[in-house]
Amino acid sequence: MALSAYVDANYRYIAAYQEVNARIAQRQQALMLYTTLVVSLLAALVALQSAPQSRSLPVEWLSLGFPVASVCLAFLNF
Repeated sequence: MALSAYVDANYRYIAAYQEVNARIAQRQQALMLYTTLVVSLLAALVALQSAPQSRSLPVEWLSLGFPVASVCLAFLNF
């Protein structure tokens, strides 16, 4: 006796809906990670500007963080 191997349409739509939601959640998490990195870099720049000028400010090192964060976002979206 052969068993029919079909799946009800409701289960297919539920699986597709869950897959779409999982992909959207991953993209939102990647965007939130990028936003957190950029805001923390901006906060560090503001905090270093208000610090006493007795030492040299590592603005050059912090400014390199923005392209690195952008590259990380590009790779996470890829």
